[in-house]
Amino acid sequence: MLEEKLVRAREQKRWTINETARRAGVHRFALQKLEQGLTDPQKVSVTTAVALCTLFPGEIFLEDFVGWSLAKKNRLRLKPKEKPQ
Repeated sequence: MLEEKLVRAREQKRWTINETARRAGVHRFALQKLEQGLTDPQKVSVTTAVALCTLFPGEIFLEDFVGWSLAKKNRLRLKPKEKPQ
């Protein structure tokens, strides 16, 4: 689940909730509620979702916020394109 992934990714970097919130540009209470599972990930702003995906590449993905079927339906690029070799 997203909340577990966020806590694990944040703790691996040894960041506090305050530090992570500052880097993501969100209020610490919003991040805290997300980590505690009190906020529906589908109601998180796109800006916040992208900021967290950027802070934790390979750990947090847009599909964690919108769900795979919705992302596929809307043709969101969930992972960066690979460069041709």
